[in-house]
Amino acid sequence: MVTAAYQRSQPGPGSSVLFLPMLFSAWDPAATPTRTSTANPSATASATSTARTPTGTATMTSTAGTPTTTTPTTTTPTTTTPTTTTPTTGTATTSPTGETPTTSPTDETPTTSPTDETPTTSPTDETPTETTTATETATGTATATVTASVTATATATATATATATATPNPCLPISTLGCGQIQVALPYSLNWSVDHGGLRDANGVGTGFTMVDPPTSRLAADGTPFNAAVPGYEPSRLSVSTPTPGTLTVLSTKGIQFRDPSVSTNTNSQINALGVGVAASGRFRVSTTLINPNFAVSTGSLGQQAGVWFGLNEDNYAKLVVLKSTNGAQVQLAVERYIDTPATTTPATINGPEFSSPETRTITLILEVDSTVTPNLVRGFYQIDGGALQTITATGGATSIVIPAAFIAGVNHDNNPATPQISFAGIFTTHRNAAQTPAIPFVFDSFSVALVQPVGAAPANGQLAARALFEAVDIRRLRPM
Repeated sequence: MVTAAYQRSQPGPGSSVLFLPMLFSAWDPAATPTRTSTANPSATASATSTARTPTGTATMTSTAGTPTTTTPTTTTPTTTTPTTTTPTTGTATTSPTGETPTTSPTDETPTTSPTDETPTTSPTDETPTETTTATETATGTATATVTASVTATATATATATATATATPNPCLPISTLGCGQIQVALPYSLNWSVDHGGLRDANGVGTGFTMVDPPTSRLAADGTPFNAAVPGYEPSRLSVSTPTPGTLTVLSTKGIQFRDPSVSTNTNSQINALGVGVAASGRFRVSTTLINPNFAVSTGSLGQQAGVWFGLNEDNYAKLVVLKSTNGAQVQLAVERYIDTPATTTPATINGPEFSSPETRTITLILEVDSTVTPNLVRGFYQIDGGALQTITATGGATSIVIPAAFIAGVNHDNNPATPQISFAGIFTTHRNAAQTPAIPFVFDSFSVALVQPVGAAPANGQLAARALFEAVDIRRLRPM
């Protein structure tokens, strides 16, 4: 082991030179590199080793005791003589084989040699670079142990948030909505003072209805379908007005649900037979109110009408409508039931008396469906301008028409045997066999489906006596419409 003096700074002319001794150990390639420092061995130095672990990060930890030092002063170098404790291990020479810090490839002094194991001095190395000369006294021996190690730490954090709104497949051909959205809970009512959702009007406002009855033979006069997969739906002819009290205007077309095409013309062609799915039994009512139905804009008495319907499809339904007549209008109750009768059978109807000036009147229609009796029945009631509730009564006193139990049992609307069968209830308009234009803008003020008497419940007082006055009219005994 030898000592070597090194120059601490580059003196200028006339300046003294300060030499400090440094203690080195003989180089042993297999040994852990050490360095003896006379500066501050309590510090931890970091250096990069290019020897045993070329790609690692070398960490140097000092294990020596802390020598006693005096605080450096900034006195003028010419008046202060540095003092130091001289080790007894000899003085360094400039021999090429000595351990004096040189650029020799084999020395252990920090250099840029690729094979050197001594850590390259960092900017925080203990050799000061200031231009002033300091006086310091150090005693003791410091041994620095350099350990080369590689530590790799990888932390990966991935956070993904996805929000997806699933749009159900449309319930074709009856709706653009999913099949799970067709049925509604009872009681169900619409007043159009707000957006009720469901099928949309021409401006994208919800009508509250969830399905349309698809026509078998849509008429060319009624134009190209808005959606060929739902041929009965024409939003361009629907208009919701949401300011209170709220209304739904349905512009009529020539199409109608009435009759099978094989026995008539321009039939089973209804557009915008709007409805909702219901799983109703017992006695319930389907109601609507029409405001000033202006039949006068459409010439002739050629089947122009608007009202409510209940049933399964265009061949199996009951309806209660305001129908244009020679002297104004009248209310009509009708049933078409091809599910259990031949297609050539004429639908059953009961017509109320005519009344004048329908375009100035508010007309409420109530279609009552009764499955608490056998056979099941439908009845019709109406009210004009808030007057007395009137019952549709046939010549001879009949006030009801028989319907098949299948109307109540419903249909499998979604081709899924696991879901309950449902029937449909809603509204419709048509100007039937009148000229294509002008159409009639029928204004609906409200719509509702409500249970009056559940199955098995006792009728209200007086109901049995009133029912005794009803005469069930078989569909096969009524005259044609």
